[in-house]
Amino acid sequence: MFKNHLSNHIPMTGSFISDVKKIFNDRGFFRGTVHIFTIIANLIRKTAWDKNELLFFLTDIIDGHEIITKDNTIILSVINAEGIKRAKNYFDGWFHREEALKVLARGDVLLGLWKEDTIIFYQWVSTKYIRFLRLGIEFEPPNGFCSMACMYTHPDYRGKGIASQSKLHVLKYLQQCGCRWCVGLISPKNETSQHINNKVGGVPYQNVRYNRILFLKIYRVEAVPSGKKAIFFKVGKKDNKIWKVFLPELSLLK
Repeated sequence: MFKNHLSNHIPMTGSFISDVKKIFNDRGFFRGTVHIFTIIANLIRKTAWDKNELLFFLTDIIDGHEIITKDNTIILSVINAEGIKRAKNYFDGWFHREEALKVLARGDVLLGLWKEDTIIFYQWVSTKYIRFLRLGIEFEPPNGFCSMACMYTHPDYRGKGIASQSKLHVLKYLQQCGCRWCVGLISPKNETSQHINNKVGGVPYQNVRYNRILFLKIYRVEAVPSGKKAIFFKVGKKDNKIWKVFLPELSLLK
């Protein structure tokens, strides 16, 4: 399970007690208790300060070429609201069931691999409006750009190459949507996700260290591999600069 959850509040879909029950139903007693304490800690922390460090990756979706998928048994589905509701023990590593429905409603797309009534691989993608929640920024991407975020593989199915092959299917879906380039964020500590993205052609182009003190956000951006640096101070979420500061240095675009 990823450590950097985006779940930072208990969804007020009904009474407080019913919302807590849903968390326990989705995760079980132990994981549910940990999750609730994480929510409370995040609420306290995020009201005063926040920080994160992430690598930006760019993936070439290979316009005009066939993306080769070796495992034909992997069939990804676009999971709609009904799919999220009926999935057994829904947990995508980032959002609980009610949050996932909200993310879906705002226009993001969830691709998943079903195993009977369980989703064993999840991948959120954005093609119209990109929100990098862990950096507190959002923007409308240029034509041809999209985003992959919040990937998760069920623990019982890890180490079998499912994520690597599923990623190719995700890229094929994005290619069919008319996308040319895909931007993603990965923690520098998450070597597994970096390896998976490298295998499908993802290239890191900048590292961002993010700090927020009350309403002031500070972004320290460093190019990969040149080491050039830039710093930004901002208030608010909308920003169309930080994600592409050192993107022009990338050889993929030349």
